[in-house]
Formats: sequence, structure tokens, C-alpha cells
Amino acid sequence: MNAQPHRGNPPDAYSARRITAFQGSRRIAGGELAEVLPAIEAARRQDSQAPLLVFDDATSQVVELDLRDPADKPPDAAERLERQQEDPMASRKR
Repeated sequence: MNAQPHRGNPPDAYSARRITAFQGSRRIAGGELAEVLPAIEAARRQDSQAPLLVFDDATSQVVELDLRDPADKPPDAAERLERQQEDPMASRKR
């Protein structure tokens, strides 16, 4: 799994911040993103239907993580722009 902060945040927005993850009302992990991700992945494998919430420890704000498999993610704006520059007619071929 290649989790990234939600597209609205800079790529490194949460990599060094301390976060805490919960599955339902149970705390499953706390620490930096790289430390917490294995616990999130394990919790999802154990119960994919239980809600997962991740909070920034400093602000208590919800941290949105894109946990989809990279192959399932739609291209982001930078990728679309790059493709369009490679083939200017690409957007008209649809």
C-alpha cells in the first residue's frame, strides 16, 4: 500500500507529524505516518468495513489518507498535464 496524504495537502504534510489512528473507537497506533501505516494496513485486512480515523496529534484535525492501491487511483492533475503535453490531442480523443 502506498498511502499518500489527501490530494488537498502537500505531499509531505503529514510525513513527519505525529498522528494517531483509530479503528472504530479502538486506538490502533500512534507516531509518524511511516510508523502508523503498517497498523492501518493490518486493521483494514482484519476488518475492511470498520471505520478508520486518523488524527493529527498537534491539531486534532482529521488526516485524510488515500489508501487505495496506486493502480486504482485516477491520474492527478500533474499526470494529466504531462500526458497532455506529450500528446496535445489526448484530451480531444475521448
